[in-house]
Amino acid sequence: ADRKDQLTAEQNQEMQKRLARLKKENRIQMSFAKEYGKQAEASQQRYYERKVAHVQASFKKVAAANASEGSSLATVLGSARLPVPLLVAFSLSLLATVVFRRRTDSKATLQEPLLAV
Repeated sequence: ADRKDQLTAEQNQEMQKRLARLKKENRIQMSFAKEYGKQAEASQQRYYERKVAHVQASFKKVAAANASEGSSLATVLGSARLPVPLLVAFSLSLLATVVFRRRTDSKATLQEPLLAV
């Protein structure tokens, strides 16, 4: 059976929401990457494809669990809830890591100066 058929309506909606958010993020990042050339665009596209594959793999596991034992998303991903401050701190540290990495990656991909001297 198709993976989407094995997800609940709520799970399928969540997967579509995550994929749509990644697509929107990618459009924004690609507009910046275009300023730095083909290599930056290719790098951003690979990053986007890895993220999409990760989301799809996560929901594939959920679908497999649903098919085998009727588990819910909470059961598969773990029912433990993190305290909100910890979740916010983790999110901010992850965001800072991504921003720092993109800045250092984009600097490394420049083949010529941006401004003529």
